[in-house]
Amino acid sequence: MKYYSGIIKIVALIIIMPIILGKCTFSKTFRLYGDYRHIQTLEEQLVRTTSGKSVLAPLQLSNENLISNGQLVERIGQVCEENNVSVKQYEPELLDSEGDFKLYNASLILAGNYIDLVKALKYCEDNIQPVKISTLKFEYDEKKMKDKKVEMTAIMKQIEK
Repeated sequence: MKYYSGIIKIVALIIIMPIILGKCTFSKTFRLYGDYRHIQTLEEQLVRTTSGKSVLAPLQLSNENLISNGQLVERIGQVCEENNVSVKQYEPELLDSEGDFKLYNASLILAGNYIDLVKALKYCEDNIQPVKISTLKFEYDEKKMKDKKVEMTAIMKQIEK
């Protein structure tokens, strides 16, 4: 019996122990290698699907200068009149320029009922494409506003040529 127990210990040390140690130490390495191969195949598929298409297509700038010359207020004026919204303040500002391009910022304050302000905002987003709204703030103060109107301050930006 002692003879067999010694052989079992030697077999365990020579055959089973390296298998267990290899599995424990190299399992994470094998899993990472599998993930690496999976990412490579996904990248190859992405390259094949976008081979004919440009991934970073340059944006087309429109030639409409809406912020610098006040055309923005004229464009949304009709919608504001239809929805009983008043333009309280419009303040354009040149932020930066490089070459022929200029970045303009405009602060537009509208006053009216909340639903009407949202309708005017939706019109701006849908129909005035060159201008992007960067910040939007609604404000209501009972003491300051007697007729229960909400003020909406919209900060809009446009790159003009």
